Amino acid sequence: MTIVKFYNGKVFLIEENKIIEIDDSSDFEIFVTKEINDEEIKEAMSKGYKLFECKEEEKECLSKIYNILYAKKKSCKFT
Repeated sequence: MTIVKFYNGKVFLIEENKIIEIDDSSDFEIFVTKEINDEEIKEAMSKGYKLFECKEEEKECLSKIYNILYAKKKSCKFT
């Protein structure tokens, strides 16, 4: 389970089977911003969260984060 906060204040909970919008949470792991700058890097380092730069709409950004967190592993099959 991962909590993601957007620059506009919206907060989402990402689990393996669902993505839902939740009320504001101060304990988030990932902050989504349109452009990462020095100030945001310093704040993220001091508060202990990760930054994710995404210029697309919320839905696309959430999809990208979900795919990073819950990527299906490909296996090699030898015959």
